[in-house]
Amino acid sequence: MRQVVVLLLAACVLSQVFAAPTEEKRIRRNMIRGRPRGGMKKTPPINFDTVVSGTFTQTLDHFDSSVGKTFKQRYWHNNQWYKDGGPAFLMLGGEGPESSYWVSYPGLEMTNLAAKQGAWVFDIEHRFYGETKPTSDMSVSNLKYLSSAQAIEDAAAFIKAMTAQYPQLANARWVTFGGSYSGALAAWTRAKHPELVYAAVGSSGPVQAEVDFKEYLEVVQNSISRNSTDCATSVTAGFNLVASLLKTTDGRKQLKTAFHLCQDIQLDDKSLKYFWETSSNTRETPPAHSPPNSQSPTPSADITTTRRRRRFRR
Repeated sequence: MRQVVVLLLAACVLSQVFAAPTEEKRIRRNMIRGRPRGGMKKTPPINFDTVVSGTFTQTLDHFDSSVGKTFKQRYWHNNQWYKDGGPAFLMLGGEGPESSYWVSYPGLEMTNLAAKQGAWVFDIEHRFYGETKPTSDMSVSNLKYLSSAQAIEDAAAFIKAMTAQYPQLANARWVTFGGSYSGALAAWTRAKHPELVYAAVGSSGPVQAEVDFKEYLEVVQNSISRNSTDCATSVTAGFNLVASLLKTTDGRKQLKTAFHLCQDIQLDDKSLKYFWETSSNTRETPPAHSPPNSQSPTPSADITTTRRRRRFRR
């Protein structure tokens, strides 16, 4: 009798924690390692007459001149707030497409500061994202050109080119901006090229790379606990139960049924990492990236239990 009760409780927890309604399936398909495919930044279609878009001839490999190839990098700029002697603000694109929004919408941190400081604002799209396509395909041999090191040099080359193109900026102080990954990129560009970048504004930039970044999920756990300790306890119990079921053949069969999996769960390290990443992905994303005090549409995963079993790079 006791075993039946335990199984019923397990089924209840699994149904609540891992149920996949139609809306949640859409979220899962559009998430990559806890992030939307287009990045975390919202880009409504806003344009002003003062915004100019264009492409910049960028070097494909900044570290090997023998490659000798270039590509067209998209960028936007807006001088509506610029005053003689003012600085130049450069938004660095992240893992998603850029748009005129970042140099035109007046409610942003960068544009607010531009209005106060009389700055000329720029935005460049990160290589391999949006319409900035350095190579003809995404083969492994070509993806070696996708790196933060190359992106830093992209920014440096862009600053030099814009300074030369616009005489008004000859003595301007450049400030890089970014959020999350591009926030780190902004800080790294300042550190690598202090001769070009006067300051950097990096919002939530993970400047210290970590293999097992458990602090990311501590934010999730704290968010859920503040909203409901019962919810946090329930989610923890659910993930602990899944961890227990993974240890036995019968348990893995139950998980296969509960998750509607097409194949049996494998016990090799790569398969287990992918299993934990996929199963907890949509549970951690809403609390981690929703605005303060917002109601998360889905529950999240317990950070200690989950991260112990999911040692992957974020």
